Amino acid sequence: MTDAKPQIVVDERPIVFDPGDSVAVAVLRAGEVPGRGGTLCLAGDCGNCVAVVDGVAYVRTCQIAARPGLTVQRHPADGNPPLPGVADRGRLSPRDAVAVPVERREAEIVVIGAGTGGQRAATEAEAAGRHVLVLDAAHGDEVVALYPGPTVIARTPAGMLHVEAGEIVVATGAAEIQPVCPGNDLTGLLTMQAAVPACRRGVDGTRGRRRDGAGRRPLRARRGRPRPVRRRRGRPGPRRRDRRSGERRGDVHPV
Repeated sequence: MTDAKPQIVVDERPIVFDPGDSVAVAVLRAGEVPGRGGTLCLAGDCGNCVAVVDGVAYVRTCQIAARPGLTVQRHPADGNPPLPGVADRGRLSPRDAVAVPVERREAEIVVIGAGTGGQRAATEAEAAGRHVLVLDAAHGDEVVALYPGPTVIARTPAGMLHVEAGEIVVATGAAEIQPVCPGNDLTGLLTMQAAVPACRRGVDGTRGRRRDGAGRRPLRARRGRPRPVRRRRGRPGPRRRDRRSGERRGDVHPV
């Protein structure tokens, strides 16, 4: 007898996930989209994957690790999520409040991002005898705000983290330019930097199946869930060059 896979709840329906998945990746693997459409970057830059997570609206689901029992409610397709606790007359109505624990810490240097650049900055600072705190969404610490002081505010699995820092190093990596063209609000669109980690996590364009490299085709966007593109063998799609810049249309360049 095999153990059942852990699940999150998306729009009151269970979706299984693998250890290490973000909420957005788990939803994509199920053949759906985490938000209301638009090109996904899966890096916390675009905002096209925001949803209500455990009662908190406008959460970037690509930055939240999936965990058993986590509840997700996608934002309405034609508007914004309702403000909780507001009655019909526009006054705040009494409701059961959930206490959010707040941890307060101090650090000489706070490094945001645990990629190559962030790790290098942390290593150099520690070698110089500085007290370093590294925050990264992949480790469960999602930085949501920076304030004068400087102060770093992060959302953690346990609650909120407020850090009084001497210095802040932002090493979140490059951001891709979102495509500005008709149809960029369709579902099933991924930037190149999003497609690579999604494929590594087993996300495929076919509902409920994993990418195994056997006859699978790239994704095509349409109104609905993602599905594969059909191409004739040996005949790639047209890639026209812009007359002014000389660049091929459709190319995505990191900033």
